[in-house]
Amino acid sequence: MITLHVTIGGNLLIELENKKSAKRELKEIIEKATNTDAILTDLLETGNYLGNDWHAVDGCLTERPIIGWGSIYEEGEDFPTDYEKVWHYPQYELYSFSEILLKEGKVIFQKV
Repeated sequence: MITLHVTIGGNLLIELENKKSAKRELKEIIEKATNTDAILTDLLETGNYLGNDWHAVDGCLTERPIIGWGSIYEEGEDFPTDYEKVWHYPQYELYSFSEILLKEGKVIFQKV
């Protein structure tokens, strides 16, 4: 459904693979999602990225969509406390990353 590419500048490009069927799947994800984190999690899961050290990072102080890669664990912790690489969608207050992805077939998350 999606492909993730790290750009030369270090940003993360998210692209829909097969545009027609991927747009249909994305519409379904958006319709059933309860929040932005759920959309991001479902996107990563349908793209087979979850479980491969990619994470939809939640629990932050804002509702900014964040993707992390390369889990870092503190001793004795079951969940990552940090990530080797992190990207965010800075325009989240103005535009929905999922609507941009649906409309344009791609969206960029900026390197943190």
